[in-house]
Amino acid sequence: MFELKQINDPFSQEFKELYALYEEAFPPIERRKLEILQKMIPEDNGMTFCAIMLDGKAIGLFILWDMIDFIYVEHFAIFSKIRGTSLGTQFLADFLEKNKTRTIVGEIEHPTTDIARRRKEFYERYDFRVIDENYMQPTYSEDDDGFPLLLVANKKMSEEEIISCKQNLIKKVYQCEK
Repeated sequence: MFELKQINDPFSQEFKELYALYEEAFPPIERRKLEILQKMIPEDNGMTFCAIMLDGKAIGLFILWDMIDFIYVEHFAIFSKIRGTSLGTQFLADFLEKNKTRTIVGEIEHPTTDIARRRKEFYERYDFRVIDENYMQPTYSEDDDGFPLLLVANKKMSEEEIISCKQNLIKKVYQCEK
């Protein structure tokens, strides 16, 4: 039903449409600058920049990193014109079923606004639980100091696994040594 289509050309029309969604769905502090993302996409760095496809049409964006011990979902968004149709819910259920043996990790905002509370509840319906409530997302640029988020996972993780997970994110995804 759903398919992830990897986007390898960061100058294609497909990429431009997904990047517009990326800008709409995530505040500047939670996303990479266009030039950096365009440089990263063709590299073999572990990041997979995907269109979420349904019946041959892009319905959203999914950026993931396949680590040895877990899959890190960096960004997940559905086009605004089809939000509220349950396609995002169906896609996530499908993705989790296809990856049921893997630990899936993500970051979400603290539930201080109505939309952030709904987003947290959305992930909780799929057994995602906070594994670090004091998590500081490393900066995407030298212009800021990072951003406080909740680190969540769909499976229970030991303290050692959480520490290793955060070290992998810092080194590989955010490419820093904090």
